[in-house]
Amino acid sequence: MPLLLDTHVLFWLFDDDPKLGHESVRLVDLALSEGAIIVSAISFWEVGLLTRKNRLDMHMSASQWRDAVLGMG
Repeated sequence: MPLLLDTHVLFWLFDDDPKLGHESVRLVDLALSEGAIIVSAISFWEVGLLTRKNRLDMHMSASQWRDAVLGMG
């Protein structure tokens, strides 16, 4: 079954944030192994907007983050 990741879940997953519980990580890993992860393009826009407004602190640009996320599979 496909799993749509919300923006904050995607960010926490990428950042290995403990706010994302073990069961959630397990479900994401399972969906990823089945090629069933869905990420909305609006999530990348949202991260870019939050970064531009200094409401999200990242150590890379939003476009670098997008490329890294997409590189995860």
